[in-house]
Amino acid sequence: GLESESDILITNGFVEVEAYDDGIKATKSITINGGFVSSLSETKDGVFSKGTFSITGGTVLAIGCAVSESGFDCNGLFKITGGTLVGVGSETSLPASDVSTQHSLVYTSANSIIKSSFVNLTSSEGKNIMTYLLPCSLSPAKILFSSPELMRGVNYTISSGGFVTGGTSTYGLYNGADYTGGSSLSSFTISSMVTILAGQ
Repeated sequence: GLESESDILITNGFVEVEAYDDGIKATKSITINGGFVSSLSETKDGVFSKGTFSITGGTVLAIGCAVSESGFDCNGLFKITGGTLVGVGSETSLPASDVSTQHSLVYTSANSIIKSSFVNLTSSEGKNIMTYLLPCSLSPAKILFSSPELMRGVNYTISSGGFVTGGTSTYGLYNGADYTGGSSLSSFTISSMVTILAGQ
């Protein structure tokens, strides 16, 4: 993996990590201001900061494929003010609602999530907010998602399975795709900075 005994700062570019241990790990802080980051761990956390974690922009996919591990694991302040985050693991740290300025969803699945199946988030207006192809199977599973497209007062539906046509995929995250045929897991309205759901 990518590890620092001090700080990690990513401002641009493309970072791909697939590791047996922690994917990206820092002792003091991890800050992401831009770029595309994909970090998958087979046995530990996708992204692990012993200190703080802050994201202001870019896209971060953080996957912890082992039981009791996290997509995002942060021992200190977890702050989201921009960017797109998708975290998948058995656990996850929660963004700090008092300092974060971008809405987040944390969904806990009561059943197994299956490798190579889709998870989708669609607004009540029919806008496809997020479609992601799961890279590993987990039971139970927690999915953290944050995006500028999550808006207070808007209703959303999270679904699994289904089919995707068109669009492009970057490490399982789809852009411009059509999603159909999924099974609805939960519908909710954003009313706080961090929405926590327990579903099917």
